[in-house]
Amino acid sequence: MKKFLLSLTMVFVVLCANAQRGYKTVYNPQKGRIVEFSDNVISQRGGETKGDANVVWSLSEEYAIGDNVYAFDIDDNEDHKFAINWSLNDPRIDGFTGENNSPTWQIPTTTGSFTTHFANKSGNIQITAEETVIYVSDGNGNITKTHECSENSYAAARNDDAGYYLAIRTNNNTEVSYYTLDSNTASWTTTLAGNVVGMSISAECNRLVVSVAQPEETIYVLEPETGDILQDDIYYYDNSPTQSPALSANGDYLAFSDFSGQGTLMHWNGERYELVWKTNITSSYASSSWGCGNAISADGKYVAFGTLDFVSSGYDGTVFFFNSYSPIPLWTYENCGGQVSELSMASDGSLLAVASDGPVDNSGPDAIIFRKQTNEPYMELNTSGSLTNIDLSTDGKYCLTAGKAVHSTTMGWGGNAYLIKTGHENVGTLAGEVILSGETSHKDVTVTIDGIDNYYELTDEDGIFNIRFIPVGTYNVTVSKTGYVQQTIDNVVINGETTTTISCTLEPVGMPLTGLHATINSNDKVFLFWNDFGGSFEHYAVYRKDAIEAAFGEPIGFSEENAYYDDTALPTKQYFYAVTAILGDNMETPYSNIAEGSVSTDFIVTTADAYQGTAATIDGQKGTDEWIDASVVDISDFLGNSNEIEPAGSVLFYCKTNNNKLYGAVEVFTDTELEADDCVALYVDDNGNRTFPPQGDDSEGNYWLTYTGNGTSMTYRPIYENGSVGTTIDVFDQELAFGTVDGHVFVEFSLEFGDETYMLSPINDKSGFYIYYRSHGSDYHAYWPYDVSTFDASTYNMINYNVQHNAPETPTNLEAVVCAGDDYYAIITWDNVESNDLDHYNIYINNEIIEVKGNMLVTDVEYNTTYNVKATAVDHSGLESEESEIITFSVGDVFISETLVSTLRIFPNPASSTINICSNFNDYAEINMYDISGRIVKRCSLNNLQNTSVDVENLIPGLYIMEIITKEMAIIKKITIK
Repeated sequence: MKKFLLSLTMVFVVLCANAQRGYKTVYNPQKGRIVEFSDNVISQRGGETKGDANVVWSLSEEYAIGDNVYAFDIDDNEDHKFAINWSLNDPRIDGFTGENNSPTWQIPTTTGSFTTHFANKSGNIQITAEETVIYVSDGNGNITKTHECSENSYAAARNDDAGYYLAIRTNNNTEVSYYTLDSNTASWTTTLAGNVVGMSISAECNRLVVSVAQPEETIYVLEPETGDILQDDIYYYDNSPTQSPALSANGDYLAFSDFSGQGTLMHWNGERYELVWKTNITSSYASSSWGCGNAISADGKYVAFGTLDFVSSGYDGTVFFFNSYSPIPLWTYENCGGQVSELSMASDGSLLAVASDGPVDNSGPDAIIFRKQTNEPYMELNTSGSLTNIDLSTDGKYCLTAGKAVHSTTMGWGGNAYLIKTGHENVGTLAGEVILSGETSHKDVTVTIDGIDNYYELTDEDGIFNIRFIPVGTYNVTVSKTGYVQQTIDNVVINGETTTTISCTLEPVGMPLTGLHATINSNDKVFLFWNDFGGSFEHYAVYRKDAIEAAFGEPIGFSEENAYYDDTALPTKQYFYAVTAILGDNMETPYSNIAEGSVSTDFIVTTADAYQGTAATIDGQKGTDEWIDASVVDISDFLGNSNEIEPAGSVLFYCKTNNNKLYGAVEVFTDTELEADDCVALYVDDNGNRTFPPQGDDSEGNYWLTYTGNGTSMTYRPIYENGSVGTTIDVFDQELAFGTVDGHVFVEFSLEFGDETYMLSPINDKSGFYIYYRSHGSDYHAYWPYDVSTFDASTYNMINYNVQHNAPETPTNLEAVVCAGDDYYAIITWDNVESNDLDHYNIYINNEIIEVKGNMLVTDVEYNTTYNVKATAVDHSGLESEESEIITFSVGDVFISETLVSTLRIFPNPASSTINICSNFNDYAEINMYDISGRIVKRCSLNNLQNTSVDVENLIPGLYIMEIITKEMAIIKKITIK
C-alpha cells in the first residue's frame, strides 16, 4: 500500500492583501494523508460551541488555524503556562500565563504555510520550524538562536533545559543533531536513512527515538548524549505526519501506532527495546484503520492509541485505552467521527485527552477527556470545526486544545483554541491505604465510590490508592477483595480541589485453597486441578487473567469437583488461574496460589513443506487419498482477527508439488455454503527474500482465487517494495475449482513455476506466503500467518518446495513427576520435535495410548503402581516416528512438595542475564540447565530457593530446561534465553 507524504511546508505565491489561504485534508487508504490548498475559497464557519467541558477561555481566529499546543509544567504556587502555534495565515506563536487569554509573549513567524512548534514541558526551550529556518526561543518568546534547514524538520527539547535535538530531512536521509543552549555548533550529528516523521525524548532525557518514513519505515533509538544508534530494527509503517511515538518518563516503555492498524508497546531491556505486545487497533466497523495518536503515562502503566477508520460512509475514529501489561484494551470509544489525531495523558494516567476531526456535520465532540476507568466521557467539547491538537498539563488540571474553524476535510481557514480546566472547584480526590490482614502484599483491593458509576481504584502493592476528579458530595465507600470481609465506610465527604483520606483493614474469610496446577501447551483445553477444600462449601469458583500483573475479574466458571477444564482458552495466550471455595452468604475464600496455563500451539507453524507428491485432480472434490501425500497446515482464524473465533482445525491448507506445479487445497469446515465472492488470497514473496521488488518489477504479488457464482476466476496483482501495487490481470488456463465436501467448502488449485510474471519463480526452492480465506466477500475464516502485515513480506510465512516426505523425529527428554495431594496426578512432559507437519503425539502408558497435542500430559495415577511411559510423534498423514526411550516411575517414590510448587516463582522468562528464583523452600537445592539436545550446559548448587538467582549471561539464546532438585523432589521448568 503506497503512501505519499505531502510536505506541509510548501512554497506558495504571495497573495494580495485580502486573500487568504485555505486547506482541507483528504485521507486515502492507498496514498496516505493528502493536504489540498486553495487561494480562492470562501471559508464558511458557523455553529455554536457545545459540550460540558469547563472552558476557562476560548480564542477564535478569522484566518489563522490552531496547530501545536502546549500546557507547560509549573513549580508549586506558580500559574500554569500555555502556548499555541497559529499557522497558515497570520502565523505566530502565542504564550499565555494563568487563566488570562491575552498573550504574554509572542513569536512572529513568516512562513506562508504551516509552521511546526516544539517545546519541552517546562516551556523554557521552544523551537519553531519553518521552511528554511528554525528559531530557538526561551520561555518568554525571545529568539536566542536560529538554524538553517532545507526541508521539513522535527525537534525535541530536553526537560532538564540543557539543550535540544533537531532532525532535518536531507535527500531522503535525516540528520539528527544535538545542541546545547550556549553553542551554535552541534555536539554531535548522526545521519539516518529515511525521511523523519516524528521524534521524541523521554522526560528523564535518557532515551531519544526518531521515526522515519519510506523507504526505511523504521524507529531509530539514539543515545541522547552521543548520538550513537542503539537500535534500528523497529518496523514503523507511517508515511504521513501523525503523532510521534510516546515514551514513559524514564524511557523504559515505547508506545506507537502506525498505518498497519497495529498498536505496539515495547520495553527497554537494558540494551534495546523488545516487544511487550502488538495488538490490532482496526475498529470493528472499519475496512481498515490507521494508528494516528499515541500516549503513555509517566510510569508506563497506561497506554492509549487513536485511529483513523475507513468506513463505507467515509471516515471515523476510535480510542483504545490499555494497561501496559495486556494487549486487551481496558476500554474502547468508537465513532469519533474522524481521525483521532492527537492524544495527551496526565502524568499519573488518571486522564486522557483526545483531539479529533469530529463528525463532518459537527454532530459530535471534537475534544473529549476521559478518566482512565471508563469510556464514558468526563468532559466533551463540540466546535464548529475540528480540534486536531491537544495537551494536558502534567498534573491533569488543565487541557489546551486547538484546531480549524471548519471541518478538517472541508476547504477553509480560521481557527479556534480552548483552555479547559479539568480539576476545578466541583471535583475532589479520595486517597488512602488498605491493609490485608496477615499479608505482605496489599495489592488489587477495589475501592469504590458508591452511587456514581465508574469511580473506583485498585490498591498498589502497599495498599495505596488515589481516585481523582470525584464530584463534590458525601458518599459511602466500599472496600472489597475476593476472600476478604467487605467494608463500607459511610459519609465520606469530598470537597472541591482537596484530598480526603481514609484507611481500613480487611480480614480474610477462611484459608485459601492449595495445590493448584494447570496444563501448559497441552491439547485444546487447559486442565486445572487442586486440593479439596476439606470443609463445608457450595462449589468452587475458577478465575483467570491474561497477565500476572492484572487483577482477577469475575469467575470464568464453577465446579463441584476439585478439577476443571477451561475450554475458552485461546492459542498463543498465556493465562494465570486461581480458585476459591464459595461458602454461601456471599462469603468466599481468598485466592489460591496462581498457576500458569495454556493450550497447545503446536499446530501453528511458520514454515510448510510442500512434499513431492502425485498430481491432484482439480475438481473441487476431495478424492480418496488425493491429499494424503500433502503437507497440512492449520490456517484457522483461531484468535478471531475477523471478530469471530474459528477454533483450531476449522480451516486446513494442503500443499504438495509435482511436475513444476504447486498444488494446493483449502478445506473450510466452518463455511457450509458455496457462495459468490468466496475467495482464497495468496500473497507471495516468490524468491523468499522477505521483501517485494522495486516498482516496475512485476514478478511478485498476490493471487485472488474467487468463486463467481457460476464459475471461477484467478487474478494476479504485482506488489512493490513500498507497498504500492500494479495492474491486476486475469490468469487464464489455470487450474482452479470450488466445491463442497461433506457439507463444507473445499477449494483446489495449482500454480505453475516459470518465468511469466504471474508464475511462481522461487529461489532455493522456497517462497514467502500470506494466505487468507474469505467467504461471501466479507467473512474471514482463515489467516496464515495469523499476525501478518499485508504488504510487509518480512512478516510472511515460508513454503519449502519439493520436500521429501519422511516420518517425524523421535520425541526426547521424556520426564514425569507426580503431584501428591488429595489425588495423584502424573505430569508428563517432553521436548517438541522439529516438524512442519506434526499432528499429535502418542503417549504410551503401560497398555494405554493417549493422543496429545502439545508437549504435556496430565493424567491421574494410582498409589503403589508402576508406570512405563514412551512417546512417538505422528504427522497428518499418519506417519509415526520411532519410539522414545522408556521412562519408569512408581507412585509413592517421589512427590512434589506442595509448599514449594505453590510458592515457586522463576522470572524473568525469557531471560537475558539472570534468572531469579523465589519460594518458601529453605533447604539445599541443585540446579541443572539442559539445552534442547539434552546436554547439561550449566550446573550450580544453592543453599536455599528463597530470593536467589542463577547467572545465565554466558548461555547462547535459545530454549533450555531448568531442573531443580531437592532432597524430596525434582521440578522441570522450560526457560528461554534471549
